[in-house]
Amino acid sequence: MRLLLKLVIPEVMKLQDKIRKEKAHKIEKAENYYAYADSIGKNMAFISFTKLYYTI
Repeated sequence: MRLLLKLVIPEVMKLQDKIRKEKAHKIEKAENYYAYADSIGKNMAFISFTKLYYTI
């Protein structure tokens, strides 16, 4: 199933805000990643989104 970015990005923004506002158990060097299935390499692939800020 393919999702439209105009539907996905607002939800991602909410999750990022929640993660960034959380203070308990926060590790400064920790990073956040998107995970996806790499069908060519037949494994899981990860993309860091720690420093990404989306705008609409």
